Amino acid sequence: MSLAIAAAARPHPAARLLAALETALASLAGAVLVVLLGLVGAAVVQRYVFGSAFLGSDEAAIWLNVLLVAVGSPLVAGSALAMRFDLAVRALPPAGQAAAEAVASGVTVFAGLVLCLGAVGVAQDVGGTSTSLGLPEWWRYAAVAAGGGLTLLTCGLRLLAERGAGMALAALALGLGGHLFVTYGMVPVAWPSSAVAAAFAATAMLAGAPLP
Repeated sequence: MSLAIAAAARPHPAARLLAALETALASLAGAVLVVLLGLVGAAVVQRYVFGSAFLGSDEAAIWLNVLLVAVGSPLVAGSALAMRFDLAVRALPPAGQAAAEAVASGVTVFAGLVLCLGAVGVAQDVGGTSTSLGLPEWWRYAAVAAGGGLTLLTCGLRLLAERGAGMALAALALGLGGHLFVTYGMVPVAWPSSAVAAAFAATAMLAGAPLP
């Protein structure tokens, strides 16, 4: 009996890995935010008090902001930090709630794939270096791709730890299927593309997908 209780109380390996990953990402995001705020504050003082500017400060702030978004996206795509519209989901029966959760998680997987694969494609096509800092321009898109990949990883680990392999596979199938469809599929519709995107967003929101 004691062994059974101990086994039940032991956290899932995916939960332990997720906790370690989120701690590392949160620490990195906090460090980037501190540096970004310090840089912006120093640039404001330099400009309005001393009448000059730090060379490359504006560009560095943009790069740090991109890095902050890339590091933060895995933390807000499915965790308690993500805002959700879940009133409609709560009114559903248990089976409907499970289906809505699969759709919502599939949307998160879809978004992670768009960020990861889309940014990889852009990074391969972009050349040159930044004006002030001389950094390769493809680095900023590589950061977005890494953020998308980490979003997929944290989403998968959270589903494995909290909902099991079945829900994780369902979300992966829906997200991957949706990405393949919008990439290679073609369906003639009378709606403009903006209306199709709005309908997709509304469906995702009603299913309880994370608003970010």
